[in-house]
Amino acid sequence: MVQKKSSAKNKKKVVKKAPVKAKPIPVNALKKPSSKKAATRKTAAAPAPGKKLTIQDLAKVRDATRALLTIREGQGRAKVTIHMGTCGIAAGAREVMDALLDEMQKRKIKDVIVTTSGCAGLCSREPMATIEIAGNPPVKYVDLNSQKIRKILVDHVLDERVVMEYALAVGCETLY
Repeated sequence: MVQKKSSAKNKKKVVKKAPVKAKPIPVNALKKPSSKKAATRKTAAAPAPGKKLTIQDLAKVRDATRALLTIREGQGRAKVTIHMGTCGIAAGAREVMDALLDEMQKRKIKDVIVTTSGCAGLCSREPMATIEIAGNPPVKYVDLNSQKIRKILVDHVLDERVVMEYALAVGCETLY
């Protein structure tokens, strides 16, 4: 709103502006652009137009997927659960998961099960992860970021030393 002072009476006069009308979008604007730049944009996994996927291409996709998602079933040295409820995702759990998978890929770790779960009930301490190693009590880590999860992977999962500075609880809850 624009305010204008009246010189005679020293009172403020309010002048309203007319509302702006939305212009309709032409139908041809919704079509894909036909420029050469748009035609050359491709995703990394997509084959060239007209080119069929080969068995080698499929094998590369399979290997990349296995490396990122690790094993989700069967026996592993350890199990890492990233809590990915809405609160965890809002606090940065996706970045924590990406950092964990990236570090596992760099170190070629294939015997650790990585899984996700919903909210663990401590929204103010998210992002959280639980580490379970056979024969040891589970450890719940809180207030994580990408650097912390990398340290936890190396110290706790690989060397079996609990990182006490990030741990909230050691052991599990039981209901009787």
